[in-house]
Amino acid sequence: MSKHSRPHASGFVALISAILISAVLLALLVATNRSSFYARFDALDAEHLSAAQNLAGACVQEALLRLAQDYNYLPAPGGDAVSIGADSCMIASVSSTGASERVISFSAKQGDSYANEVVTAKVSDPSAAAGGPNITVISSQEQ
Repeated sequence: MSKHSRPHASGFVALISAILISAVLLALLVATNRSSFYARFDALDAEHLSAAQNLAGACVQEALLRLAQDYNYLPAPGGDAVSIGADSCMIASVSSTGASERVISFSAKQGDSYANEVVTAKVSDPSAAAGGPNITVISSQEQ
């Protein structure tokens, strides 16, 4: 009886070893593919964030243009939506912090990424300045 059990035992060990090695290799393969799969979404999120930041920058320029055209410009209570191509951003608020300083808040969304920015600018009163308003950006901060 011992002669018959020995060949079966060595075949059993080889079979179990092959199954375990295959399982470990399969687990490594799945982990590697999963990380590369999620890396695609990380790259897409980074692209959306960059697009949202660029959109917020365009919104800054639009708000500064509106301040140049109207020294007392204030967005609507819910904010002014600015369409830029197929996208849009929001001029949330414009507030005065001094005689000629304005703090302008913006928000932009692209995909699942948001960009919020606050810009402080010095805006000269066009009635006191020769040649129209003079606008100088003092600071820009992303929030």
